Amino acid sequence: MLAVAGSLAMALAGCGTARDVSRQDVVLQWVRETTTPVATVGPNDTETPLTDTAGLAAVDELVADATVVGLGESAHGLGDQFVVRQRLARYLVEEHGYRTIAFEEDYGSGVAIDRYITEGVGNPRELVGSMVAAWRSEQMLGFVEWMRDFNQGHPEDPVRFLGTDVTQLRQLSFDELTRYASAVAPGRVDELAAHLDAIALRGSPGEQIGWLFEHPDQEGLVEHARAVRDLVAELPQPRTEAETAERADMERHAAAVLGFYLNYTGRDPDFRDRVMADTLRGWQEQTRSPAIYWAANVHVAAASRVDYNFPPTEMGAQLVPAGHHLRETYGEHYVPIAAVFGSARVLQGWETGQPAVYDVPAPGEDTLDHILHRAGTEAFLLDLTTSAPPPVTDWLHEPARMRLIGAAYDEAQDADYSMRLDSLVDGFDAVVYLSRTGEAELLSDE
Repeated sequence: MLAVAGSLAMALAGCGTARDVSRQDVVLQWVRETTTPVATVGPNDTETPLTDTAGLAAVDELVADATVVGLGESAHGLGDQFVVRQRLARYLVEEHGYRTIAFEEDYGSGVAIDRYITEGVGNPRELVGSMVAAWRSEQMLGFVEWMRDFNQGHPEDPVRFLGTDVTQLRQLSFDELTRYASAVAPGRVDELAAHLDAIALRGSPGEQIGWLFEHPDQEGLVEHARAVRDLVAELPQPRTEAETAERADMERHAAAVLGFYLNYTGRDPDFRDRVMADTLRGWQEQTRSPAIYWAANVHVAAASRVDYNFPPTEMGAQLVPAGHHLRETYGEHYVPIAAVFGSARVLQGWETGQPAVYDVPAPGEDTLDHILHRAGTEAFLLDLTTSAPPPVTDWLHEPARMRLIGAAYDEAQDADYSMRLDSLVDGFDAVVYLSRTGEAELLSDE
């Protein structure tokens, strides 16, 4: 750490005065001297990165005492960025004992994937094909299959998969709630069924959203979902450890059902992130397992507020991210890591039913991505908690703008896709950078 500061001081002295060197030059030199190169990843390389841990030991000190590590991404639909983060997740599992991988994915879907990786139940390709559209890739399938392989070698200490989100309903949640009530309180099954029938799936999870938006009595649907939550809370209390774990699972299913309806009918922009954080915190309290939280940078950030733009509909939007709630709970034991890139090919446009690949150019000069792009290294990890000279410290604590692409991309509006933090270090403890990332490979039917 002192060597870095000393080198920067010498650079400044060599130019006569600090004024002869722009602050951005000082920051750039600090980045170059502080970063740790990680194994290079070619476009859509899905083999060598998973076994190459070069550079990943740079996170050892950061994660040593962490309860939750957030792994963010700057866009859904990036193949190589996904693989690098998968390699980091694998490192945390194998070298640091992390045993929960919590995803920006719906709870019911997460239960189905968890059953596959722990028990071998289901077809992994079909399960990934049923996830929200952003995860339907060959890269995600490879990740799920790796978790299954790991668990077969660690049956007494398996990795678990947790869906934290509420963007879609899953039939599994309805089936599990009905099964549980039938077992512990058969006299209340008819009452439960009446509420579940009123809010049951009408077609696919995606079609359910359209049905909800067109429904004339959305508040009535919310009340049925709330009644399901309350009924589960009134069922007989568990007596054994196994019954307690099952009861917690049912409460999460009920919360997911209610969360879906509140997410689309409420007016609280922070609701979804609060639910994701609550779901992970409840799970972590139950399992006592260090967890990885995998989501977009905007959700992983620990900042108290994030401003973001998703053209053309969400411009100037604000969010209290899930990461902020996790930071409030775990303090410095929540470690958020962002992922950014220089240029890319990205798979986007799932909502149209015809996703396509788009070229994303180099980032604008007013972004963090641009400064890291100038470092000239193909792939690296930057620890933002590393000691730095005053010009760099000032930069780290000033507002930061980063590229952020959601579920759709318009090349003509590239400069508008962004998120803004009041302070870079309030949002993240580290950044993983790739100079170039290829697109995610759309999941095939094979």
